[in-house]
Amino acid sequence: MKNRIAFLLVALCCLSSCSDICYQVYTVTGASPNFNQDKMTYEDPNCVITYDMWAAGGDAGFIVKNKTQQTLYFDMTKSFFVLNGEAYDFFQNRIYSKSSLQTYSNVNSGAIVSRSLGGGVIGMSGSTTNVASSTSSVGYAECPVIAIPAGTWRFIKGFQICNDLYNTCDYKLKDANDNSSALSFGKSESPIVFSNILAYKVGENGAETTLTNLFYVSSILNVPLSKERKYESKKVCEDDLYARSYSVLVDESANRFYNTYNRNVGYDNPYIKRIER
Repeated sequence: MKNRIAFLLVALCCLSSCSDICYQVYTVTGASPNFNQDKMTYEDPNCVITYDMWAAGGDAGFIVKNKTQQTLYFDMTKSFFVLNGEAYDFFQNRIYSKSSLQTYSNVNSGAIVSRSLGGGVIGMSGSTTNVASSTSSVGYAECPVIAIPAGTWRFIKGFQICNDLYNTCDYKLKDANDNSSALSFGKSESPIVFSNILAYKVGENGAETTLTNLFYVSSILNVPLSKERKYESKKVCEDDLYARSYSVLVDESANRFYNTYNRNVGYDNPYIKRIER
């Protein structure tokens, strides 16, 4: 009986804690010529740049598609991310490490190979008689110049946009509720204005072009977890017997990002990082 009471108390505490979790959702508007807000793309005669910013703290990374018949060269040493007027170098001479794991399993009913590369697992079944595995790690340096061959695309890793919270006397974090409404901003009064300044050339001997993709946060909304997260059921394959249930975030969109907080921290909590401009 005591165990059941303890379990119920823990469950109630968890539910209470979850009910206090809120999302602060930021809508981003592009403010550059040749930018398509609906598709979140910038396009010029040489390339198409596509953004999907949905992530905790936002993702200013992008995909570049080469429209030309020559190689595009993006010079990261001359490219910058700018947040509220402060510039950050794209190229920081970092060393990256990539690890992989391979597992080979022999089963009684036949040999089935399962490989896990970068954390994924594919095709493991049956009763295993023996298992062999190996790991490897490869280090590689950040490239000062990123080459994109003709007719291909590459993802260029960008900066996190902002993980601070917008919190004012008129729009307190603890006020998030079912009736919370969004604040709207123009570019001049937006608390978050950011841009990618990118330098590139077409071909090794081409003239250098500098483009700027400028954005600002045009609205901010505080939403409780109960309103932001919903559950849907879907069959992966049409002939599946059962649908799988999964959670989705209502406001997910390529032109938005989010941060989370606990509404009980209070608007005067000294540990909350506030957006300042």
